[in-house]
Amino acid sequence: NGLRAYLERFGTTDAASEVHYRLGEVLRVQGQCAKALPEYARVTGGYASRARLGGLECRVAEITSKTTATADERRAVVGALRAFVQETPARGEDEGRVAEGALLAALLAAKGPAPDHATVVELTDAFERKYPAATTYHTQALELRLRARVALGRSTEVANDLATFVKAGTVAGDRRKLLVQVTHDLAAQAERMADPNALVAAGLARTALTALVADGGSEAERLQLADLTQKTGDAVGARQLYDAILASNGSSQEALRGAARAAATAGDRGAAIGYW
Repeated sequence: NGLRAYLERFGTTDAASEVHYRLGEVLRVQGQCAKALPEYARVTGGYASRARLGGLECRVAEITSKTTATADERRAVVGALRAFVQETPARGEDEGRVAEGALLAALLAAKGPAPDHATVVELTDAFERKYPAATTYHTQALELRLRARVALGRSTEVANDLATFVKAGTVAGDRRKLLVQVTHDLAAQAERMADPNALVAAGLARTALTALVADGGSEAERLQLADLTQKTGDAVGARQLYDAILASNGSSQEALRGAARAAATAGDRGAAIGYW
């Protein structure tokens, strides 16, 4: 009410643009985007980029609340966000806003029945270098980029992002869920892709599983890690992993068979027979 009263009395002053922006923000936070958009539209000058992003946030809220949003509707909002990112210099206070716009566009592109992985990568590529001060968004940008690059099969880029992700901290909660999904997708690629890509995917899955196992992995994850270690040509390492499983569960038939295969592959036929 105070903001509206101000605009009624001083709507033609230099400060009116900021007040329109503030009023638009209040209305947006209250979920009244239909009323917020006209306020944002009246903003000029120093608050213009803030108002433009506020309007885009309204569009994102609208599209994400619709259970029947079409692919074209999603692409239109992603396109508007991309235009904001491309047309707004990421300097000073606007750096954080441009970073937020890029992240919102990437999040929207990643959702829906047909995720646009290429657009996600485009919007998050070199995100940390483009927006060094926007540290709040760095982790989410990395996670989105990693998922998208795995889906696109971009092995070299996945290796870099996966290494950064693993180094970032412990594997727990949502980070563990992401790493489990990445492992699943990479292992699936390793099974269906022709060499040499299959081996590359298997190696990346091994890297992800190593992090999972190091941070309290299940027996199933330890077995999968041993299998992938064998698949990538490290029979000695695979046997060690199978033996570690057998040390805690000597009746594991999967580990016994795996250890026998690994020993045979390494040329130790006596040990291979011993496992049987």
